[in-house]
Amino acid sequence: RALLTGSPEGRTAYVDADLRHPEKILADPDLRRTLDFSRPVALMLVASMHFIKDEDDPYGVIRNLLEPLPPGSHLVMTHATNDYLTPERYAETVESNERSGVPFQLRSTEEFTRFFEGLEVLPPGIGSVVNWRPVEPEEERPSIEDVAMLCAVARVP
Repeated sequence: RALLTGSPEGRTAYVDADLRHPEKILADPDLRRTLDFSRPVALMLVASMHFIKDEDDPYGVIRNLLEPLPPGSHLVMTHATNDYLTPERYAETVESNERSGVPFQLRSTEEFTRFFEGLEVLPPGIGSVVNWRPVEPEEERPSIEDVAMLCAVARVP
């Protein structure tokens, strides 16, 4: 928190909350003092939603976080996927995640796409982070199987 100081134009807030409880995040006074919800906001959920299991209503979490955002806001999300994994690699991943004790849920492209219902998905659409607006030549990028991560950016209409 000591590092989170700056000018009014570059304010930052730290919200100590569980993503599974978006109402606590949105009600935080520091968040409300920092973000102007009358102007577009970027909601960036990078490598986080795969820690929200189905029983914790991940789609409801997203709906609740998007609800107060004004038109023109954006949702930026990446998510671990099982789409590119062989059955053996999938079993290893599931076993490793269970052994860690950290809740973790891989989702397919179809499941990931549900997070963007009602939003305008921007080009190049939903796909592997490896191929989403790459800068490096294809031969220098990791394989989509090794990364196994989806991404997308969408606009709130």
